[in-house]
Amino acid sequence: MSPDARVVGLGLCVYDLSLLVDGTPVPDTKVDALDVWHGGGGPVPNTLVTLAGWGVPCAFVGTVGDDLWGRALRDAFVKAGVDVSALSLSPGRATPVASLQVNASTGERTAILGGDPALPPPPIPAGLIERASLVHFDARHPASCHEAVGRARRGGAAVSLDVGSPRREGLELTDEVDHLVVAERFAHFASGQGRVEDMLRTLWRPGHQSVVITRGEQGSVGRDRTCEFVTCDTFETNVVDTTGAGDVYHAGYLLGVLEGWDLARRMEFASAAAALACTRLGERGCLPSLPDVEALLAKRRVSA
Repeated sequence: MSPDARVVGLGLCVYDLSLLVDGTPVPDTKVDALDVWHGGGGPVPNTLVTLAGWGVPCAFVGTVGDDLWGRALRDAFVKAGVDVSALSLSPGRATPVASLQVNASTGERTAILGGDPALPPPPIPAGLIERASLVHFDARHPASCHEAVGRARRGGAAVSLDVGSPRREGLELTDEVDHLVVAERFAHFASGQGRVEDMLRTLWRPGHQSVVITRGEQGSVGRDRTCEFVTCDTFETNVVDTTGAGDVYHAGYLLGVLEGWDLARRMEFASAAAALACTRLGERGCLPSLPDVEALLAKRRVSA
């Protein structure tokens, strides 16, 4: 176990098969894929792998099956430099797998999840969270998340939550975290509001450090204790596949949290990183480097 993991993540770990197709296949037809990608996926794992590529020590807490896909996921973490000492391979259980059809014209994808997404995480090793600077989770297992929050509070680590789909598990945790960065459809579900400004106001709690709502091609909006409403536009890139863009957004945002950047800078950096992640097929097919993100940011500033 790494003694100096700055970010500890808990969440769903998935093996992905992405197929780039021309349009949306209709029933009872056969089509040829234009491109194929397969490898590790899942919101929190993708965020950790991106951060690790930027030099941030990370550790993952979770469970996969002791099968071909589970071992491949473990190997992908190891290759990326993420600590896997708290990753459990459960005998006789099926690793979550996802089939993703990506529309070549729009970059939008349709995902079908199989395997066993309910695999419970293993016990969290003593000291892992207490030594971390930040804990990041996706609310898949609320009991483990609540435990992680309590241990983070005792150790002084910040806590962040990523929820994209409207799921009740996420509602249980939105009030407990420091940094709430969620997709607009979850924000609508959690707040009951239609206007994004009202979503922000409804989700905000005095204990929050920041709340950000990501809106796909419409950019992102956020607030913190100094600014009630900050907007950030998306960056123009050649979009091939939007899968995992939100996960990379979280990585960029959390890097800013670790570095002490203000809200606007965190959102801008995260948006640039997410845009670059869309330029190739697969969740980890095009994880951006720090120089590439900085170059895209510099290009916008020159244009401005």
